[in-house]
Amino acid sequence: MNHGGRGSYVGLGLNVARLFSKKFVLGFIVEFKGWKGLWPDNFTNQFQNDFNWYYQNSIALPEDSARAETLHSLINGSPSYSVRGTFYSSIGICFSPFPYSHGGILVNVKKGGIGIPVHGTYGSLFNRDGNDWVSFSTNMNYRAEIVCKPLLFFPSLAKEHLAQSLQLSFFVQEIDWTKSNFDGLFLQSFLAPEFFSRYNKEYQFGITAKFGFY
Repeated sequence: MNHGGRGSYVGLGLNVARLFSKKFVLGFIVEFKGWKGLWPDNFTNQFQNDFNWYYQNSIALPEDSARAETLHSLINGSPSYSVRGTFYSSIGICFSPFPYSHGGILVNVKKGGIGIPVHGTYGSLFNRDGNDWVSFSTNMNYRAEIVCKPLLFFPSLAKEHLAQSLQLSFFVQEIDWTKSNFDGLFLQSFLAPEFFSRYNKEYQFGITAKFGFY
């Protein structure tokens, strides 16, 4: 699947180390993205072909069978459905040995999940009332992130207010597709095991820019 982590999110942290030292950061962090955004996502041709090849909908429960058929139609480009935006949440730990110098390097290790809203499902057998969309969700086994304050690398700018708030982060995250579900129905219910031999865990890399204080 082609998916970018675009949009804005909020992160809150608790620096436990502050209780006994101001020279370093050690604590907990919670992040969440409550507004899904408007950016569209799409599926690669290879993913679409593999999904169709291993698709096996023999589910007895009508609502769950309809869920499987809806996702199948979406992945095959049905104009009745679309995917736009994402939800995101995670919890983890953070550590910075030099929060006010040496670039303010901060290391985060987090665990969470990603939800992709699938629009156009209202009125279907499994979505008689409520929102126009349901979630295509997957677990994020971990996300390792190195954050820095880039302006602190330049002595002439280090005292500027922006130097303490502007941050860049470089991350890698592991997505576990074996635990993915569509509106609560696990993909393993209607995809052959061979599919997950190819789409077991996916590693994603990226860069984010943000504002904050630590």
